[in-house]
Amino acid sequence: MKKLTMCLMFLLLPMMLIGCSQVKIGVEESMSEITHTYFAGRNGNDRASISVGKREEPYKIDGIHNKELDFSLITLSLAQPKEDNTLKATLTVNGKDSEILLDLHPIYHSYMVDIGYCLKDNDEVKLTFGNKVIAFSNISKDFGINYEKALEIAQNTLIDEISDRTNNDILEGECYLQVLNEISPNFDDMFWCFTLVGKDKKVFRVIISVVDGSILAEN
Repeated sequence: MKKLTMCLMFLLLPMMLIGCSQVKIGVEESMSEITHTYFAGRNGNDRASISVGKREEPYKIDGIHNKELDFSLITLSLAQPKEDNTLKATLTVNGKDSEILLDLHPIYHSYMVDIGYCLKDNDEVKLTFGNKVIAFSNISKDFGINYEKALEIAQNTLIDEISDRTNNDILEGECYLQVLNEISPNFDDMFWCFTLVGKDKKVFRVIISVVDGSILAEN
């Protein structure tokens, strides 16, 4: 449970939609973030991930849903933290290089950048910074529970909370579906996290196993 609590802290990180058979009350139109593909890689103890999907713009966790844009959010966590607020790197996608600038998150001390479009499932991706290279793999391909099923499980788990905030088939709030990884020496422990933020400022979360869809935590 301590590990899950750590994962929940990362929901504030600049934290495609399929209808569900049991819940159809405006959730699809209120997704402020939905991650459908997740890349991960490492070089020694330096770790990186790329969350791919759609999210609102402007991105603000306030219970109000805005227009969605494609995103691929790169997050780089260094074993030896740097004091620089930015980090220059080269992103290589299918052999094509582009220079990118990652910004240091002031709380979590990870470098991040949104490249502004969706990487494809089969893209070959690597990140070069300094004399290090991280090659990414699309590990979401191996999830036993994909994003569509995770969304269905989450909606059915929070059906009462969602129904209580639905007026004329419109959800008075916003929702997020993200992939979390435990901050540890490996990427073995992965979770889906669904968050409901109502206009009443109440927040509900469900942590779902990517292996079998079991509910690991709910609050």
